[in-house]
This record gives sequence, C-alpha cells and structure tokens, in this order.
Amino acid sequence: MTHLLRILFISGLALQGCTPPKPVRLGAPIEGYSHTSAAINWFSVNGGGGPNLAPYGYGGGQNCCASLPVKWHP
Repeated sequence: MTHLLRILFISGLALQGCTPPKPVRLGAPIEGYSHTSAAINWFSVNGGGGPNLAPYGYGGGQNCCASLPVKWHP
C-alpha cells in the first residue's frame, strides 16, 4: 500500500509541471473615434492599432488588441 501511495504522489508532482503558465498580459479590444473634422489615417494603443477613421467617425467596431497587464501596477 505504501508503494502505491508513493507512485500516486510522484505522479501528481509530475503532472503539475504540465500546467501552462498564467498569462502576464492580455489582449483587450480597442475602438477609435475621431472628434475632429480631419480623418485619422491610423491609431495605436500599446502597439495594437486600428483602421482609418473618417472625420467625426469611429473605427467601425472593436479592433483587436491593445496589450494590457493582467495585474495593473503604477
């Protein structure tokens, strides 16, 4: 019986190494708006951007993705 418990314990430890790491950053949808009379050719937030924006218009829906940290810190 003791031998079986050892095998189960070691197997459990081995399986813990198979879990994927938790993400540090997540993708968040962004949407652009133009509050001016001029078109905006492109925009970006933390490297993720969107399409052209018409004067006084928006980006036609959410665009993927701005990269944000899972846990915010100042």
